Amino acid sequence: MMRKRTRSAGFTLIELLAVLGVIVLVSTIIFANNSRFGGKMVLENLAYEIALTIRQVQSYGISVIRFEKTGAFEGAYGIYFNANTNASKKSYVIFADRKPQSGLRDGKYGGASERIQLVNFNSGYQVNALYVNDCAVKVNVLQITFERPSPNAVILGDGALFDDACIELKSPRRDFTARVHVYRSGQIAVE
Repeated sequence: MMRKRTRSAGFTLIELLAVLGVIVLVSTIIFANNSRFGGKMVLENLAYEIALTIRQVQSYGISVIRFEKTGAFEGAYGIYFNANTNASKKSYVIFADRKPQSGLRDGKYGGASERIQLVNFNSGYQVNALYVNDCAVKVNVLQITFERPSPNAVILGDGALFDDACIELKSPRRDFTARVHVYRSGQIAVE
């Protein structure tokens, strides 16, 4: 008498565990790289947002948009960065440089009376450092203003006049940075 062989189709438990282990390993690698990629993209978007804000300030300065608090059409417009404290590293100010009583503008941010908007960064992103002279000299305070009729930038680093500025941004992960360069000619670049 001959016995019939029965053949069972499927996986053994060891094969199933091996495939499951490979899937878990590949998924872990993908998720780790995805969060790294996402953090870098958010930082790059922040750099482009700052570059666009500087371009908007330039447009305000050239077209002389009216400053709401005074109703006047005169004035220079600027952006102010301060890297002195951890709190100030997480924001920047868009301002209108109004004429004080003396009738002369100083090209500097004068506090709440000149503030148009305070912009805060989200999720731990901040200004890492502020530089001038082709990112060679570190400064604590950076102000970039534009005044009609010239599209050129007036760049003040710690109160002194410079030809270019560099705003270095940092993500909560310490290995990601991005830079926004502003040149006296009015050009803006993101690295």
